[in-house]
Amino acid sequence: VYKDLNEPWEDGNPIRAELGRRTGRTSVPSVWIGGVYVGGCNDGPSLEAPGIVPLAFSGKLQEKLAAAASAAAVTVDAWSPAGDLDSPMTLD
Repeated sequence: VYKDLNEPWEDGNPIRAELGRRTGRTSVPSVWIGGVYVGGCNDGPSLEAPGIVPLAFSGKLQEKLAAAASAAAVTVDAWSPAGDLDSPMTLD
């Protein structure tokens, strides 16, 4: 799910605040695979969430993507324009 957090700012600011509460980071991109936070583009807060580029170079990105794809249904956070972060959306 893609959401522009800059336009309009009043919609994006609450989402950045929620990202901070959930991940300890408010920067974007915030990459989630199969409902699990994996960091940003080239960095992350921990060894478990090092960012998408380090995952790709380590060979773990394909494993995570395959595991998420093989799940019967993948649940992601759906962000409405109102900033509702607690409405799960299931993709079949």
